[in-house]
Amino acid sequence: MSKKTMKEAKPKQEVTLSGAQVMNFYNNERNKLSIIQRRFDSLQNLLNETMLSINSLNELKKSSKNEKILVNLGAGVFADALIENNGKVKVSLAGNVVLDKPVDEALLDLEKRKNELEKDINVTINEQEATLKQISALENVINTARKAVREKRSKLA
Repeated sequence: MSKKTMKEAKPKQEVTLSGAQVMNFYNNERNKLSIIQRRFDSLQNLLNETMLSINSLNELKKSSKNEKILVNLGAGVFADALIENNGKVKVSLAGNVVLDKPVDEALLDLEKRKNELEKDINVTINEQEATLKQISALENVINTARKAVREKRSKLA
């Protein structure tokens, strides 16, 4: 015997939501968008910091021993320093542990971090776009419902 497979058309399901439920969903999506935007900003800041470190390490590689440099200590404070070794840097690990690493190895680590951050930023942008579409669709539903209510009230008046 042969089996026949038939595609059955599934009936569309309709869901009815109250105005309050739609508004709650809309507000949740707005909050979600805010969280996504904060995550994007944080990832972008980390990417900028990583790229700055990559540029600084490349400049360090070009420098010579006992070359005088200006080191940014943060908050607008700088210090003069002499380069003793342009082949190794100190890399911070978790828990305030510092490890000596060759500059090239540190650069590879930073490039990997940069690539991961760029991927995370792209994922975040996609999430942001999807959430914006959802918000737009909800705004259309809300506006259509408001228009229907206004029309109904004007007919009753």
